[in-house]
Amino acid sequence: MAITAADPLAQWWVHEVTVERHAGDTAEGESYDPAETLTGFVNDQRKLVRAPSGEQVVSESQVLLPKDTATIPVQSIVTLPAIFGGRSSTVVAFSRFDGGGLATPDHVEVALA
Repeated sequence: MAITAADPLAQWWVHEVTVERHAGDTAEGESYDPAETLTGFVNDQRKLVRAPSGEQVVSESQVLLPKDTATIPVQSIVTLPAIFGGRSSTVVAFSRFDGGGLATPDHVEVALA
């Protein structure tokens, strides 16, 4: 895959993940939007991240996605590809990296429990 001016990271988007965005709580429990397949890059590495509450939590894996990816709320479910065990994990943090036009690798990162 060639690097494009629109997305210089396009060559790195090689893993398909399934995302079920957390839609809220109902009387029956958690509610999720229909599953959506996204293409990005899985980093299967343990690291410390800061949750929206401000506390530090351990992320077992991270998924990097194109910069125009819609927000994936905390508590959403992400299923990794078979090469990473096909496991489903809960989103503990969502970060958007945007250099505001500078020559930086703009993307989003989803940290998984």
